[in-house]
Amino acid sequence: MKRYVSILSILVCLTAQADDMSYFRGKILDRKSKALPYASVFFKNHPEQGTVSDENGYFTISSSTFSDDTLIVSMLGYETIQQPGNDLRKSGINTFKMKEFTFQIDEAIIKASRNTRRQRKAEMKSLLAKIYRRATQEDLITQNDHFKIASDISVFRDSIPLTIDHLTGILTEIPGGKVNGKDSSSIEIQSYSNYMDSSIRNGINNFDTDRLTRKEKKIISKTDLSNYDKTLPHKTVWRVNDVKTVLSETYQDERNWDKVEKDDSTLLVSYRQKRGFIGIITMVQKLLLTVDSRNFAVKSMTDEVTVNINLPFAYKLSPAELEILNFVNVNEDDIEKFKIKKGEIHLRGDAINHEVRGRMLPSRKTMKNLLKISDRKDNNLEIENRCVMNFLR
Repeated sequence: MKRYVSILSILVCLTAQADDMSYFRGKILDRKSKALPYASVFFKNHPEQGTVSDENGYFTISSSTFSDDTLIVSMLGYETIQQPGNDLRKSGINTFKMKEFTFQIDEAIIKASRNTRRQRKAEMKSLLAKIYRRATQEDLITQNDHFKIASDISVFRDSIPLTIDHLTGILTEIPGGKVNGKDSSSIEIQSYSNYMDSSIRNGINNFDTDRLTRKEKKIISKTDLSNYDKTLPHKTVWRVNDVKTVLSETYQDERNWDKVEKDDSTLLVSYRQKRGFIGIITMVQKLLLTVDSRNFAVKSMTDEVTVNINLPFAYKLSPAELEILNFVNVNEDDIEKFKIKKGEIHLRGDAINHEVRGRMLPSRKTMKNLLKISDRKDNNLEIENRCVMNFLR
């Protein structure tokens, strides 16, 4: 009898809890009223209760403390929406229209001043030294710092989602101990969800290891997927556009830097370098920093790298590589052979910072990686990786 009373008590508690919960439905659209799928939706104070919009842009989310919270809608390529909980409607559908983030790095046209090349080089050397000093002194961490994060990582094949990884938790930044030392990080997971396309899952589960070369088998044998660290790809997003790291690699190359005043307190500082290898590989790197001209703090940074590959002799994929290519090649006939003739890799990272107690800290980081490969017959494969990390402190 006591057992049934206990079960009844639990049911009553759950029912009371459910009564306290408020459920909100919404639809996410772009400015042309087109549905936006796979956008991240969560409450700022309770990101672990987050969700993702479906293929038609709809979502449902619940909260017991919505009136004192803020709903956040986030998606790569769009400006983040922050909606006070009191403005949400419990009945009907809340509609959110996202404004596209249209800024392109090439739109920031940096024109050289009329000063001589020697004068401009000296100016840039002095400016970059001040920006670098700010990044490695005032903004250098000396003790562990903690951030509440909501992070989304997704992989698409021609707009078809292959995987979607959603994580919320506490990220701890651990100082490297030196100016040039690399900071590390750890993430304490509060909530985690993962979607994987069935073809990808089946491909992994049924992967034929007999097709691997001896070297590939050796690498696989050392990989323990059962102990795979779910936080690893999210820690990679954290390292995107670290000012200290990027500047330490480029700031002494004054010839490829330039600047222009955006307004009385803001400088646009740009970097561009092009490299090539006998017509086979071309790499272009572009950087754009928005800098506070009063204290030389970096308010935002965009880092863009494009690599184009044109092989004189096509590279034939091994049986193992071909099998991987086919289970990524969703909803299409299997490719029986593939010889890579051309390739394009496009990497872009964006970071927006804000000042807290005299130190510049991140508020949002995004990363977008695009891989295109094609053969002699122009058969092609395109894989896109999108990452968004929001900092909620």
